[in-house]
Amino acid sequence: MKPVSKISLRTFISCILLSFPLPSHSKIRILCTAALIPNQYELRKTEYIDSLKKITQFGYPSYVVESCVQGPTFLDYYATHVFYAQTNNPTLRNKGINEALSMLACFSFFQFDDDDMIVKLTGRYCFHSDKFLKCVERNQNIDIFIKKFDDGQIFTGCFAMRYKYLKHMLEQIDYSRMEKNMINLEQEAAHYIAHLKNVSLLEINHFDLKVNFFGTGICQLMEF
Repeated sequence: MKPVSKISLRTFISCILLSFPLPSHSKIRILCTAALIPNQYELRKTEYIDSLKKITQFGYPSYVVESCVQGPTFLDYYATHVFYAQTNNPTLRNKGINEALSMLACFSFFQFDDDDMIVKLTGRYCFHSDKFLKCVERNQNIDIFIKKFDDGQIFTGCFAMRYKYLKHMLEQIDYSRMEKNMINLEQEAAHYIAHLKNVSLLEINHFDLKVNFFGTGICQLMEF
């Protein structure tokens, strides 16, 4: 009798997950947030264009929500779908609130399916490769893909979450408390995900993103 070959626990779990495919109607949607503010406008414009071109190159439609201006703008030429939310409140100290509220506003316009996988990307960040997108494709039964920092917070520049969870997360946030106590979106996302039940989560180490952190104008390739 031949000995039974051993497989790793991770391989076993992957096989189980892949045996339950996603509903045929669910799709991967890349949602890019944008804010066309005057500060470093030309640099930011270049970053948005580069990012959208890359998404198109990888074969995905792009959904852009812009929070500041009334369209049309150059975004309409480079993105598949654009929504001008005009929700930006320049008096807020907590800029993460503006981003969150713009996403909430666009949901009624884009009308994603509950089971769609939303890849949220800060629009100025550019995929250097499709490594992360391919990871999402390969792991179709994972509900949430995140990068967690050592302090427990979530990298919100790029993550993927089933639409029903993303929408619920943004709806239940206390934005007044966020502003008053200067709680960032990274912390709110971590808290929400930590209290979810019956969801499958995969932590990501590498996004292959070119990013401009803290508005410095200095871009660098970040491999988390």
